[in-house]
Amino acid sequence: MSKPLFSLDPRHTGCDDLAAVLRIADELGIPGVEWSVLTTDDVQAVPMFDRTTRLATIRVALLDLKDPETEPLIGDVLRVAVERECLLVTGPAGIPPDEHARPTFLDRLRRIGRLAEALGCVYALECGPGLCQSHRHMLDTLRDVDSRGIGLSFDPVPLHAYNEFLNSEVALAKTCHAVAHVRLGDCSGEMGDSQRLPIGQGVVDFYRFGELLRVCGYRGPNCLSLPALPRTPAELRRDLTAALAHLRLCRWMTSP
Repeated sequence: MSKPLFSLDPRHTGCDDLAAVLRIADELGIPGVEWSVLTTDDVQAVPMFDRTTRLATIRVALLDLKDPETEPLIGDVLRVAVERECLLVTGPAGIPPDEHARPTFLDRLRRIGRLAEALGCVYALECGPGLCQSHRHMLDTLRDVDSRGIGLSFDPVPLHAYNEFLNSEVALAKTCHAVAHVRLGDCSGEMGDSQRLPIGQGVVDFYRFGELLRVCGYRGPNCLSLPALPRTPAELRRDLTAALAHLRLCRWMTSP
């Protein structure tokens, strides 16, 4: 069984020292980098990394796809990702204001999916309000879009925040066949609370979470997502070490 590919978004760790973040990640066995973009200028500035660091994901850090300009932006991201030898882009699915707008959003995702498939990569829809608010919404969206260029980015935190009485492990079990990216975060489990907690201090069952992914044959990146706090390099090392220790305790995606 190969080791899970852990990744980290260096610009969302709370630590401003990018070189220190990358060094700490490398020393802790986190070889993957997730890079967030918001604009076309951001896309062109996505860096090349050395042989010890892999660009695992580019994330389109938008909340919605309602702006017509977002579709060309995602197209640019997909092309740059492939140029950087990164075959995975994550981003929003969209938040239709009503059922009448849903077909327009689905058509947009179909076009994005066709482009991703033609380029040989995947656009993974992030969990959140709208078309991917719950596992039922995710399955309906995947069915209606029907594209091999579209997958899911599974994140238990927004699922709990936007759904009452939700079990994120059940949601994963229903959708794991389509998961192309995983965001590892913990939370209180209360509806309306989107604040991230340190991994192991919330309601997410990481043992069951990892077991489901292992059984499904998941081989994609596992992006460590920490609470949004300012950190020194020493504090970042401490928090990442604690997160990895909890995942090891839960035998994250390892053979039984």
